[in-house]
Amino acid sequence: MASKRIPIHRKRMRSENANDSSNRVFGGHILAEIDEAAVFAAEQLSPSQQFVTVAFDRVIFKKKVLVRDILLFYTTITHIGNTSVKVHVEVETKRDGTTISVTSADVTMVAIDENENSTKVITNQRKRINKRNVDSHCTPVPKCTPSQS
Repeated sequence: MASKRIPIHRKRMRSENANDSSNRVFGGHILAEIDEAAVFAAEQLSPSQQFVTVAFDRVIFKKKVLVRDILLFYTTITHIGNTSVKVHVEVETKRDGTTISVTSADVTMVAIDENENSTKVITNQRKRINKRNVDSHCTPVPKCTPSQS
């Protein structure tokens, strides 16, 4: 029996998150929510530490996000380094009973100490996660191809 996926973060999109007077949510706002979800994941991995974002890789906006959508953020720790943690974030919403994958991103977080210097990630899970052993619900990110205009 497959385990049920539980979102690490949920957020309802509001009119103040929209581009001008449109019903579409500003991509920068979605990036901020992805960043927050990645921090939550890193902090669950190592609750006694503080993490900061150092990189966003492969952000893919697949479908539009609308005002009133409730976004569900699913995270997978894909790599644990000496001072960094890589988190894959998948963002979904439901419209008319259908689950829609709207965005995904890979985020690199670095553990920092009280002086904001990088520090060793403290976890007992380091040996269980590597490139060959990623959580089963993490799917490969599709390659981007330029659209034909």
